[in-house]
Amino acid sequence: MVKNDLCKIESQCCSLIQRFLAHEASVEDFCSDLTTLWMNYRDIQESIKKTWDEPYDQKLVEARLRGELTAEEFGKLYSELWGLTEMMDFSRMINGVHSACSAFSPSPEYEWEMDEQQLGSEVQTLLTNYQKTCR
Repeated sequence: MVKNDLCKIESQCCSLIQRFLAHEASVEDFCSDLTTLWMNYRDIQESIKKTWDEPYDQKLVEARLRGELTAEEFGKLYSELWGLTEMMDFSRMINGVHSACSAFSPSPEYEWEMDEQQLGSEVQTLLTNYQKTCR
């Protein structure tokens, strides 16, 4: 059931991104709808965590911080822990797009803020990188 829900979110997210990049969705609607999908994705991940008898994710983070795991080992174990090994590339993309939407401003005042053109460029880059991993 969880896998089906995640695949549905993945499909909806990719469709939403394509509509935004084709200028079929406003930037405001895109960011709002993307945030809703991201929150649903996050909530599904949190439901997985509730089945654990220990905070295994924290233990992996702590082991990485102590230098007991390489970045590659950590990434592999972390994705296996969540049962989302095949979803890690999508996870990176949706988290990146959500972060980009968080930095969107119609009239950027700060260096870290993005206007609509910059957001579109960032989203396109994230989608392209994600699509490369799907081949």
